[in-house]
Amino acid sequence: MCQPKDQGGLGFKDLVKFNEAMLAKQFWRLLHDQSSLFFRVFKAKYFPHGTVFEAKKSSSSYAWQSILKARSVIKVGSMWRVGDGSTIRVYWDKWLPRNFPSKISSPQKSALGDVRVASLIDQDKKQWDYAKIGHLFLPFEAAKIKSIPICITNQADCIIWPRYRDGLYSVKIGYQLLCELNTQNRASGFAYKMQFTSEESARGSDVPKLRNKVRCNEPSMPLGKILKSTASLLREFQSHTRLGVNTSTQRDIKWKPPEGVMVKTNFDRAIFVESDQAGIGVVVRNNKGQVMAALVEKIPKPASTEILEVLAARRAVQFIHELGFTLSIFEGDAKTIIKALAEGNCLIPSIGHIIKDIEFISGLLRTKSFYHVKRQGNTVAHALVLRAMLSFPVLIWMEDVPPNIYRFVSVNFPIS
Repeated sequence: MCQPKDQGGLGFKDLVKFNEAMLAKQFWRLLHDQSSLFFRVFKAKYFPHGTVFEAKKSSSSYAWQSILKARSVIKVGSMWRVGDGSTIRVYWDKWLPRNFPSKISSPQKSALGDVRVASLIDQDKKQWDYAKIGHLFLPFEAAKIKSIPICITNQADCIIWPRYRDGLYSVKIGYQLLCELNTQNRASGFAYKMQFTSEESARGSDVPKLRNKVRCNEPSMPLGKILKSTASLLREFQSHTRLGVNTSTQRDIKWKPPEGVMVKTNFDRAIFVESDQAGIGVVVRNNKGQVMAALVEKIPKPASTEILEVLAARRAVQFIHELGFTLSIFEGDAKTIIKALAEGNCLIPSIGHIIKDIEFISGLLRTKSFYHVKRQGNTVAHALVLRAMLSFPVLIWMEDVPPNIYRFVSVNFPIS
């Protein structure tokens, strides 16, 4: 009865699992709502000298024993977000940005049993110690670590829920996790589903056709070629879709100059799938449309597009501060990030620490504001970010842009 309808059940909730998911919500509150009376009472009684993860079962109340039982749900589905790295144990905690949270699998050095992530960070430069990471970890894990953004300001490490876009745990997602963990194919089913959802959805429509042809002894496409065929059809569809776009609407959206002595800073980002890297582009222009400065930077590809978008915003604010400008409007085409920056929303667990960095740096400016602009009004920054794929880690131009970018400046806003 509790099986989903598409699996032959009636779709009723499994009350045992649902109750455990709700208890896990209380455990999540103990992790994040540490100013509440609920936290202060339970900490004083059950874990006065440690964290809630370190609390031990004892002859305590039934409510506390029930909450501790749900601790395993949070342990399985959560991961650490790196702040200053002082809390996270390198080899024992889950902090790598993968589709399914995981611990370090590289062989452990004998003298580094309880070492913290802070020891891998160059605290003066606020960046990873690349030499140490390359020495201690396998290449694929070293690349993952280097892609994690480091805070510019001092911030504590934080536990987030990576399966939710906002990084927060919910009863619904906890219940889904418990149901998935309860299946017979626990290891292959849950982890495989997390890592290969996009691949399965891409070829899902072709599999039934293939099965029917095999059953009827008809010629069929090899299974290994289905994904390539589907990708080809998708590209063909997208090319025809782009041809049908109303270009007159796109031409009406242009970059607008700032007023008075302010400058306008546009930023954009792109992911380079082939090299597993990402790029950031920033351009600064005055009220006459003249380019004051431009920047392109290549960085390791972050765990999500959302993190890359907010990193591009942080680099734009840093760039303005480095140039000495104090009055700036910032424009980007990532609507969700711009909204979070305009509202000063630092509560989003997955990117809140980077937004705090942006708030700190932008607070050093006399005037700043963040606005969303459509891609057609952000063409110069977009053209710059594509150049990052062929550039050194950082390139800066003062009162100029690369020759192949100037046409975007002229078309976007003709300079007299």
